[in-house]
Amino acid sequence: MERCDFVFASESEAALVVGQHSALDAAHALADLGAGHAVVKRGDLGYVAWIDGQAHSAAAHSVQVADPVGAGDGFVAGYLAAWLDGATAEAALRTANLVGACVVAVSGDWEGLPTTAELEAFSARTDAVTR
Repeated sequence: MERCDFVFASESEAALVVGQHSALDAAHALADLGAGHAVVKRGDLGYVAWIDGQAHSAAAHSVQVADPVGAGDGFVAGYLAAWLDGATAEAALRTANLVGACVVAVSGDWEGLPTTAELEAFSARTDAVTR
């Protein structure tokens, strides 16, 4: 774990490594093992993260779920793509959360992965609903 820059885990996966904790405590414990970015994915509950000494969390976006398969992979892909594009951790988490929501809205494990334009359109609709 000390060699990892990024760790993404479900709550059950995190518990295998650090024991039973709240999701935020698990993220913090994973980070304490060396990962600069420790994210605990919580499915339809969203995520919690401990990144560079700071806690982050958000609920999942409310979408009609067609198929949950691939949501976690989409979340990770969204985070890493945004991070590699120079996004802050907060912006990368927001992108990850949006990509995960796009993926579950479509049947299949990769078919819902959005293009940049699709992600921007989905984000605009989501922002309008939550304001």
